[in-house]
Amino acid sequence: MAEDAQHRLASSMPEGMTLIRALGTSPLSEVFLVRDKDGLFCALKVMRASVAKDPSIVARWNREAETLTSLS
Repeated sequence: MAEDAQHRLASSMPEGMTLIRALGTSPLSEVFLVRDKDGLFCALKVMRASVAKDPSIVARWNREAETLTSLS
């Protein structure tokens, strides 16, 4: 599963971002190691399409993103 997502993600990465490898998976998402245009490594979390239609999961996802943004 992660390998398929990794291939799809690699072909649609934003300019300047490089996909390095898969880090982990869960029922809701997959996490990848990426490098940005400045050479910095970061984790990219991708929501699975199968859960993206659930408003409660999307709301939780957005709260997590807001929390992480406030930490940086």
